[in-house]
Amino acid sequence: MTKEQATEKLNTLLDLEGLPIRATYQPAEVRRLLNIRSEKTFRRMLNEHEIDQETGKPVLPFTLDSVTLRNERRVPYPDLVDWLCRNRTYERINAPNPNQMEMF
Repeated sequence: MTKEQATEKLNTLLDLEGLPIRATYQPAEVRRLLNIRSEKTFRRMLNEHEIDQETGKPVLPFTLDSVTLRNERRVPYPDLVDWLCRNRTYERINAPNPNQMEMF
């Protein structure tokens, strides 16, 4: 997924949820956008975010970067776009072969 496609998808999700395009989003809003039901899973995504020094990419592709604003963690818009790009690409690369059943 390209950045343009991810941006378009995120804008569509925001429109469906009735949220405006902003610089950062609250945890509850991000959980609704990404359909993350468990707060524990979401906190894990934030807490395990670490950038690889060699590649400049997150060590774990499912993690999300966040910033602290007035004692509240918030997720920036560009990081949501990057997350959509990373995870759609990860799923596509590691997806099982769609023709797998034809091999048997």
